[in-house]
Amino acid sequence: MRLYARVRLSVQPAPQLRIDGIPSEYSKMRQSLLDTLRMLGMDSVRIQAHRESDLPVCKGMASSTADVLAAAASLADAVGQRLSPPTLARIATGIESSDGVMYPGVAAVNHRTGRLIHSFSWWPRLWVVIAVPHTRLDTSTVSFAGKSARSAEFDTLLATLRRAEGERDAHSIAACATRSAEINQEWVANPLFDTFQGLSVSLGALGVAVAHTGVVLGMLFPDTQDGCAAARKAMNQLPDRCPPGTTFLLTQLEGTRAWPDA
Repeated sequence: MRLYARVRLSVQPAPQLRIDGIPSEYSKMRQSLLDTLRMLGMDSVRIQAHRESDLPVCKGMASSTADVLAAAASLADAVGQRLSPPTLARIATGIESSDGVMYPGVAAVNHRTGRLIHSFSWWPRLWVVIAVPHTRLDTSTVSFAGKSARSAEFDTLLATLRRAEGERDAHSIAACATRSAEINQEWVANPLFDTFQGLSVSLGALGVAVAHTGVVLGMLFPDTQDGCAAARKAMNQLPDRCPPGTTFLLTQLEGTRAWPDA
């Protein structure tokens, strides 16, 4: 599934800083521009911004992080510079906790600092059935107080993922995703989780995944003919088990991610 945020900027000299074209609800994008201007040593400019995005908002699909990164990268490009993934990560996490979308491929990062912990050289191809409920979740309302007490278990999950990477073990990777989702239920309970997990077991899925600050869920199937057939069964059965307004997508996870060319 290739969904992106794109930000196009016109940057002109001006007597004082002025940023136009950013609606009030995209304050994080505006803050990204301000932080990037400060990093680049720029202040007296007028910026005209235009944003496009096909990422659903408040679903846990990193829509705000994508806006932040697209704005920062576009501003740097407009003045002939290019920001490295670690620099983009620092900008993003200076505004809010972030995942590793700024790094190529699949990466584990410190969500508070943006520090790269591990970049995976291998990730399984999977069929993924995605459910996007009509409900929304504002990231700023989520509290993870007490979650640090589970840090040892998360460290174990990451160690298991790294071992599974070396062994090319898709089952272990999906099991880690499922366990992570189960833990997350203690803080952000997804009302569709039990439905998803139960159906995944009956259809022989490898596991499930959830957005840790959102409402979207995924059911993971192997990249085989049987896996594809089971995923299509899930697509057929889920609408009767989920609330009206839920949308469903069937896509493939390829383990690669890159910035779009335009």
